[in-house]
Amino acid sequence: MESNGSRESRGNPWLFLVSLLLATVNVLLVVGIWHAAQRHFEADPRDEMELPAVVAKVNGKPILRSELLAAAQLAPLVEVGDDLLRQTLQNLIESEAVSSSVSLIDRPKNLTELTAHQFANSRDFQHALQVADLAPGDLADRLYRWQNALRGLNPPVPQPTETQLRAYYDEHRASFILPEAVEATQFASIFAPRFSAENRAATEARFKEAQEKLKNGTPFADLIETLSDDPARKVTQGNLGWFQHSRMTAPEIPETAFGTPVGQVSAPIKTRYGFHLLEITGYHPARELAFEDARSELVARVTDEIRREKIREIIQQTVAQSKIEIFSDRLR
Repeated sequence: MESNGSRESRGNPWLFLVSLLLATVNVLLVVGIWHAAQRHFEADPRDEMELPAVVAKVNGKPILRSELLAAAQLAPLVEVGDDLLRQTLQNLIESEAVSSSVSLIDRPKNLTELTAHQFANSRDFQHALQVADLAPGDLADRLYRWQNALRGLNPPVPQPTETQLRAYYDEHRASFILPEAVEATQFASIFAPRFSAENRAATEARFKEAQEKLKNGTPFADLIETLSDDPARKVTQGNLGWFQHSRMTAPEIPETAFGTPVGQVSAPIKTRYGFHLLEITGYHPARELAFEDARSELVARVTDEIRREKIREIIQQTVAQSKIEIFSDRLR
């Protein structure tokens, strides 16, 4: 079961290039494109789409036709045409310019091991390598390169001014409206889909026992402590926190929770997880966050905007100072 606060985190999307450079958790995607492009160029140097084998150079480093086509084909629901190719090439040029402009940091001796630790387990790591057709050392080397590029896109950002915060708040007031939310604690008798009919019957009997104890005056907290078999109980003590209509994987829970008065226990709820009772401990209607209440998020959002603008300036300056050669009129 979920346990969430009343607000969903909000963020602004990064520019495509910044995503490419900063999303090291998605480094396999970048690596897979690069490696597949290299192999494709070596094995099949045909004049695809009437483009030269090397479509551009950045400070003498080539960008291959196959690398360009592989990257362009990642664009969802977009036909690979000249406009997309030009934009994709510009992204690759900017990426390479930033990467080549940064002084290399010392390469950790155990970088391959550190790379493997980014995955949940060794099986996931090996599967990712297989999909990308890479050796562990190749992945580590590529990650090392992108981590260096990351250092070039980490500018210092000044604290937003009060004027900037007020201006952002006034322009985006609609995004600071919070939906109605409830706070609840949960007693649950949980079954899994693989359980047999007998298991489910025993779970239901356990739930009915809890209902009887509740009617006979047993405190709700005692039910959670003694009869709940929710696996999260030991950590949460049944506390679901504040949640909105959309924040639960079992829609039956908010449907019932929002119809139960504060201080009362809900009617029985059956979901795909099992049987539930909720004690509603708080409620607030939809409301707009006042400026001061939204200050911490305002600071985060405005700081993010300032950082993205500075990153864009760094990229533009770096490209302007680089030697860029494009070998196809179609791509200029």
